[in-house]
Amino acid sequence: MQQTSCITNKEEFEGNTEHNTAAYTLVREDASTGLTYKLPLEASYARSLLIFFLCRSGYRSFIAANFITNIGYKNCYNISDGFEGNNQDKGWKQNNLPWQF
Repeated sequence: MQQTSCITNKEEFEGNTEHNTAAYTLVREDASTGLTYKLPLEASYARSLLIFFLCRSGYRSFIAANFITNIGYKNCYNISDGFEGNNQDKGWKQNNLPWQF
């Protein structure tokens, strides 16, 4: 799994934001027990598929990207700044990268 910052890679994502397929996996960490619960990936995609992971701050997407990398997907990137950013960095939205609600 590789880390990427949305600030340095803005050009990678512009014009490439609409896709008609998506795969979802749920990764949750129970802070009280330290256990991580994972649901299986519910779609069959090539292990060479380019996959980007994004959450609010970059922490949960890091866990998900790590998990997917460990089961054999090779081109996984965590957007380390997240959608809204963390205490030090601006995220996807504040860097004016494309998104819609």
